[in-house]
Amino acid sequence: MTTATFDIPPVHRFAGSSAAIRRPKEIACFSYDDQRRFHLDESSLRYYYPARLGADLSRGFDAFEKLDDTADEHLDGLLSTIMALEKETGKQCEADFITWRGMMTKVSYKFETLSLMPGTWDATPRDYIEGREDHVVNNSAQYCSVVRTGIGKSKLVIGGEVDAGRFRARGRVAGEADS
Repeated sequence: MTTATFDIPPVHRFAGSSAAIRRPKEIACFSYDDQRRFHLDESSLRYYYPARLGADLSRGFDAFEKLDDTADEHLDGLLSTIMALEKETGKQCEADFITWRGMMTKVSYKFETLSLMPGTWDATPRDYIEGREDHVVNNSAQYCSVVRTGIGKSKLVIGGEVDAGRFRARGRVAGEADS
């Protein structure tokens, strides 16, 4: 058996200090609903609960409701959210770059439908939970988080779809009291 190596000569080019990467902090959020309407809220945030092992990922794929991506949305939702944040805080959202992180919309269709729920486990009806394999896949609804971060001296504001998580808008953990 042969092994392949991946040489990166000259190695000395990686010596020295690296640019510091700041920890992202959510500063705003927005959602698109199933009809692709924009909302300045967390209404499309879902809760993760693992799918049953062995679930049929192709079940219901023939009824898939694909996002019509012929309309070029550019940065419209992201910029509208930043403008609303600036209006709310009275402060300019300083950044050297404003962009989207890459979204893997085609890879995660049926897995997201099986693994994401609109509420916590105890608040979700049993028939919804048990019927997840029959749910139609629809990638129009999105919860988007807007974070401030940085690389070296460059400030970045990045928007990205968040499928599910325990973190809520503005960095508050679900169930945590406002301070």
